Amino acid sequence: MNSGKIIFNTVSEVGLRMMLLLNILKPEKIDLDRINYFDYLMLYMNDEKIQINSLHPEYPMMLIELFTKKELLKESLLYVGSKSLISIECSHKGISYSANSNTEWFLDCLMDDKYAKELIKRAEVIKDKFNFYQNSELKILIENMIKNKEKNFENLFPYEDGGI
Repeated sequence: MNSGKIIFNTVSEVGLRMMLLLNILKPEKIDLDRINYFDYLMLYMNDEKIQINSLHPEYPMMLIELFTKKELLKESLLYVGSKSLISIECSHKGISYSANSNTEWFLDCLMDDKYAKELIKRAEVIKDKFNFYQNSELKILIENMIKNKEKNFENLFPYEDGGI
C-alpha cells in the first residue's frame, strides 16, 4: 500500500545523514561545500579494495546532485541545528557545522539500523581517506569519478536524433 509519503531526500532523512557524518568527523567543524562533497562520496563511492559499494544506484545525471542538493543540505542542517542536534557556528571564515553531545546521544538510538551502519562505515572511510583533501581536490575527485562512470551510460540514447 502506497501512502504517498516521501521518506528519501527529505529534510529529516538528509539531516540524519549529516548527523552521522558530523559525528564521525567530530570535533572537526566543516563548511557546506565539504559536507556536500562528503555526502556525495558516502552515497556513490565504489572502492573494491576496502569493500565499499555505492549505497545508491548509479544514473547518468549523478553529478547534478552536487548542485541540486546544496539547498536541501542547508535546510537539513538548519533543521537538525534548530533541534540542537548539531552545532552551527558563524565566524570570519563563514558558517561551519559540527557534532555536539546531543548528536551522539540521538544517534545512539539508531545504532541497530542497517542503513545507519552502512552510512557510518562510509563516513569512517571518508574521514580516513579524504579528510585531508582540500575542497577543490574533492571537487576534482568527484568530477573524475563521474567521468569514469559516464562510460556506463554512453548508450543511454542509442538513436542518432535522441528519440525513437
